[in-house]
Amino acid sequence: MIRADASPRIGGGHVSRCMALAHRLGDAGWDCSLATHAETFSIFSRDTLPLPATVLDASDEPAQLRKVFPDGCDLLITDHYRLDSTFESACRDWATHILAIDDLADRPHDADWLLDQTPGRDDIDYAPLVPPQSRMLLGADYALLRPEFARMRAAAQRPKDKLAHILITFGASDPHDMTGLALNALRDARIGGTVDIVMGADDCRRERLENILGPQSSLKARYHQATKRMAELMRNADVCIGAGGVTALERCCLGLPSLIIQTADNQAAIVSYLHAAGAARHLGSASDARHSLAEKLTAEIRQLATDMTALNVMSQTGMSICDGRGTWRVLLALLASSNEQPCLRLAEDKDTDRLYAWQTAPGMRQHFRNPQHPSRPEHNAWMRRSLLDPDRLLLIIETATGPSGMIRLDGLSAQDPCEVSILVAPECQGRGIGHTGLRLASQLLPGRDYRAEVHVDNLASQRLFRAAGYQQTSPDTYLLPARLS
Repeated sequence: MIRADASPRIGGGHVSRCMALAHRLGDAGWDCSLATHAETFSIFSRDTLPLPATVLDASDEPAQLRKVFPDGCDLLITDHYRLDSTFESACRDWATHILAIDDLADRPHDADWLLDQTPGRDDIDYAPLVPPQSRMLLGADYALLRPEFARMRAAAQRPKDKLAHILITFGASDPHDMTGLALNALRDARIGGTVDIVMGADDCRRERLENILGPQSSLKARYHQATKRMAELMRNADVCIGAGGVTALERCCLGLPSLIIQTADNQAAIVSYLHAAGAARHLGSASDARHSLAEKLTAEIRQLATDMTALNVMSQTGMSICDGRGTWRVLLALLASSNEQPCLRLAEDKDTDRLYAWQTAPGMRQHFRNPQHPSRPEHNAWMRRSLLDPDRLLLIIETATGPSGMIRLDGLSAQDPCEVSILVAPECQGRGIGHTGLRLASQLLPGRDYRAEVHVDNLASQRLFRAAGYQQTSPDTYLLPARLS
């Protein structure tokens, strides 16, 4: 059960990031529902929400949830500035586990997991606000982005050699009319190219916005209302003028430099971090004098139009902050029963040396498709491709003693069976780690068949896959059928 709201006042960020997480949980076999207030549907139509929604009123919310779902839920996700440990504690006998999503660190939580995707966030920010046993999921590694952002990351062609394509987006609602201010600034900057303008579903300002540029403008304007192509628009743009909410991390994922106007207090931490890191430039807040903001924006656009080096540095810095795989990390954290038990995590750059040592250990590649040891440059290039490939999931098996093996899942977006490969560290073999790793990996996409190719002479791997429930379908092929219809 997800408890989140949207409205013209607070925007749609809370619901949007929860929907991204719900998508990942749904692929892992979870049944997800949204509990929300009626005002949410002024931002999102019921048709655009990918899961059932229950409308709550202002009375006792825990009692309402018990009435609608008397059997309770396995996981309650809260993403709401008005809710804290009082609400969460009242739901403890109804929800087996609780995940609290926050980005303010200003109130207590009674949660098993605390997620704050603000880059630079630290455990100390929440230490006095959560129970000692609460597990922290902090920083942009856990950013809850829709899967298309990670898919398009490799296709985002950076660096750029000119500024020709500008994106303007200020979220599902734009109560301060920052879109109009941005268009005025672009008009005064007198640059050519294309500007894509993203507006909310109920935004009625198009005619007025068209009049700002006027028919003589050198900018070609294109308007998008409640678009589902945001990742594509960000991939194609050279710079974005926007707010500092969830979309700021989406832009980082695709390496899109940002000129940010802060539109809400809760954006302060992320805007400050991105500006200091050099991934974005903070121009001020929506509460500042409009003429001052417009002048700053005009000057910044003119400067960037002649400084591709600065633009490309911003792009590379942004990509280093967020890789778009936060929902995978959250799912893996939810599936890990405790810090002491074997669990899976995403592989990272820091694992490059470790994986090279494992793959080149004596006898390790005897039954590989390619038994030849890769050179160090070849392995490094493979690792970079693997971490960027949206169709591949490279996982590290963690035990109490540290990294103990690797599992690779290929073909994530295809309809064919997902191909699984496994490697257990030489010093960890014979301890059941491979069996545990395969079991955990099978929980990630239970609606998919898993397929493994095993060399006919690799008797140990044959026994491993059979013990994990795989069925031999040919002399060298093993299949784990989907567990969900």
